[in-house]
Amino acid sequence: MANAIGFVYDRTVSPPKFLAQGFLISKSRFVTTAGNVFHYPDAPWALSIYFPHADITMGVKTLSLHNDFDKVQARSQYLQQNGYPGEMLPVLPNDMALLVVDSMLPELQAEKVAELTRAMSIPFKKDGVESSGNIHGKEFLQVINTLLEQKRSGLLTLIDTHNIPVARLLLAEGTIPLVYYRQPELLPAYAFFELVIKQPAHGFTFEPEGQFPWPDAVPISAPADRLVWEGMRRANELSSVYAQLGGKDARYQRVVQSYDPASSSEEIRWMAGRLWEAMDGFLTLENLAERVASDSYTVLVAVRELVNRGVCSQINRKTPFHCNGTVGPPLTSHTDFEVNNWDNLQCFYLDPLSGKPIWLQGNYFGSASAAQPKNMLHTIVVPADITGALVCKDYKLIGLHSGPQSVKAGQAAPPVKCYQFMWMGALLDMSSKKLRTSTEAEDAEGGLGTLRSKLDAEVVAAASPDVDRIVCPVCFSSNATYGACSSCGHIIDAPPAEIDTTSVKGKASKAVKVMQKKTGLTKKQLIIAGAVLLPLFLITLMSMPKPPAVVPPTPGTTTSVMPEQHPSAEKATALAVKSAGFKVLAIPEFWYEDTSEISKPNDSFGVYSERANQKIICTEFADLSPVSNLSAFIGKPPYVEMVIEDMRDCVVDQGKQVLGDGTLSWMVVKGKAKDDKSKSVLVASFPSIIAGKSFLVIGQSLKDDTGNQSYDAKGAVNIIDQLASERTQQANNKNSEPDDDPDIDDENSKEASDVELKAFYAKVKEAIKEKLVLPDFAQEEMKKEKSKRKKWKIRLTVGVDSDGNVKRLEKQALEEEEHEKISSALQRAVSAAAPFKDVPHIKKPELIFLVKLSGDKVKVEVPESDSGL
Repeated sequence: MANAIGFVYDRTVSPPKFLAQGFLISKSRFVTTAGNVFHYPDAPWALSIYFPHADITMGVKTLSLHNDFDKVQARSQYLQQNGYPGEMLPVLPNDMALLVVDSMLPELQAEKVAELTRAMSIPFKKDGVESSGNIHGKEFLQVINTLLEQKRSGLLTLIDTHNIPVARLLLAEGTIPLVYYRQPELLPAYAFFELVIKQPAHGFTFEPEGQFPWPDAVPISAPADRLVWEGMRRANELSSVYAQLGGKDARYQRVVQSYDPASSSEEIRWMAGRLWEAMDGFLTLENLAERVASDSYTVLVAVRELVNRGVCSQINRKTPFHCNGTVGPPLTSHTDFEVNNWDNLQCFYLDPLSGKPIWLQGNYFGSASAAQPKNMLHTIVVPADITGALVCKDYKLIGLHSGPQSVKAGQAAPPVKCYQFMWMGALLDMSSKKLRTSTEAEDAEGGLGTLRSKLDAEVVAAASPDVDRIVCPVCFSSNATYGACSSCGHIIDAPPAEIDTTSVKGKASKAVKVMQKKTGLTKKQLIIAGAVLLPLFLITLMSMPKPPAVVPPTPGTTTSVMPEQHPSAEKATALAVKSAGFKVLAIPEFWYEDTSEISKPNDSFGVYSERANQKIICTEFADLSPVSNLSAFIGKPPYVEMVIEDMRDCVVDQGKQVLGDGTLSWMVVKGKAKDDKSKSVLVASFPSIIAGKSFLVIGQSLKDDTGNQSYDAKGAVNIIDQLASERTQQANNKNSEPDDDPDIDDENSKEASDVELKAFYAKVKEAIKEKLVLPDFAQEEMKKEKSKRKKWKIRLTVGVDSDGNVKRLEKQALEEEEHEKISSALQRAVSAAAPFKDVPHIKKPELIFLVKLSGDKVKVEVPESDSGL
């Protein structure tokens, strides 16, 4: 069934507008709902039908509405729409249209498109409008800035090419507190960001006293200029994020059974659950935002986080559909069924955003009207935006779904929510005279498609499959012989006899036929063209100058060649692969540079690129100090000539992301260079694949003379993420591998008891106490009387794996800055005591505990809220 279902689009607007879906009932007949295409009987050229499973687009030759469809009322309701949340045009009776498809799409003519646009435009609202105009692309931001500069307050409405409102913004005292776009669930801030990304407006109106039923949402408190800046930033970075994830048409699927949205980062936690449900392998990245009710940028960031966590992955092919360019076979309408109240019915349709096939179940609820018995009701809960779906009984086509039932005034509403559908036999009610006029080449016998009974279908299926198919070029139906088509009457010409190419005359005739096929010229035209062009060619050939003599290359001359890629240093490559877990070959236009000379006594390597202007130095540390205390390196970042004036405001951005089985923590630090110009650097850290070691990352511009272009710190983070992609993938595969231990229920696999954990904490306490060496001033304090000593309380959060290696070492906020040295001493003691022996078995990948130091007393205990991962 899915191969015969297509989506109807209006291709006169950009991007093409989805109208409805429908299905083929013959090779050239397509059925859909009249309420969505009633504007186009005189302009079928404006429509196209896209079959997503076959990946083929067809044109429309003619379009006919059901004889009893009230086009006047449909037009009146269309003109009264106002773009309010949840607004839907009522479903009218006899909602059925028949389209004759064409394999070719006619060329759009600007005059006809303009005429159709005027016909479909709703009346422009002038009451209360102070200003209006045409806009395109990002020009609506200029309108907003102008109104805000004038300190205007009111309702800004953005409209499309047909004057239909697509978005609304409330301006008030230099802010934009409320924004509505596309769906009520889209929060105001994210609705604004999506407006900046999609740019759907072609016009605007501003009403100082305008009213709008705003959905319940928390208003935006940020200043308008900050909101606009953030929207532009997201729009500008969107293409690079798309490129990282495989492009707009990439599709992602879940690779684990369940995922807890609460474990996501705070930025995406609010929508991670909806995103998790939407990643089914059918929906493209471009359409995820509409399904999740968020802006595109936030959705892509969330997908990237889930990929790094190893819970989802891109499907291993471009599309889940076959895409062989062949539609059909057409669907057979079974009108000989008896349908009784409360019989089981099924509804089948393709998701308009993804093309995913969907089946729903429900019941038959009788006729919608005694006067029009072919307008029927069912109880299948079909989404409100789905029109043109198949209604089936016993999975055989009986009707066309139109939408929710529209209860007229004075009419009793049914006890359950009902939906309207048209009985497929209603095609027989469409006047044959009217249909013949609209299709021009259709006869009365084949004009209504194949409304076959069960017996008719069996007769057709019994036809011999060995007969060669002769396909009609007009209606695409199969015929047994050449001549008049059995469906539409078109004369099918037999192919000409094959030319004998054994003789010289035959070969010449074949060459002429090939030339005619390529150029479309007649035989007489080819003779005239040859008589004119041949003398001209000979004259041109004789008048050409002699070619210059070939000069042999001299030893001193060189030929221009493409510059070779900068080679990577062997020592740097070895350190990057064996300790950092990076790829052996750097990504294109980057190379590994040996930087050990500038980082002595520590080993280091650099990731350089002249084109990207990146100089990233990764220095290896023998402990985890960069991971546990990254903020200690921002005061004076090594290998960078810059001055930090204010430590409190120097960090302009920061974040964390998964890298291998650890975490890449990064900060963007801003200061001043020698020439007093602003300078930004990246300060980051991540654990080495060698237990107990870590890397400090310093990223800066390779060349500073790049004008006003600022350093791309986030680009450096992405480079590190790409270089460590294999390491991250291996960690994800390791985490997703099933436990190979055959004896799952033995004593060793049981989670440790509280007694075992307390015993382990006691051993950890003794090991840390043995390695702890307090700073000199702290030791002097401990010699004083207890009442005169200075007090300090140091707390560390430590996470160890099953082998006792330290995977997490985080310090908590210190009461005084002078306690930093004591905290560092405790961190060194924890690192020196690792690996810890006899780690109790737990279900989580890390055993997390608190290490406390008060005076010289060490305590190890369970954290107040164990976060697990």
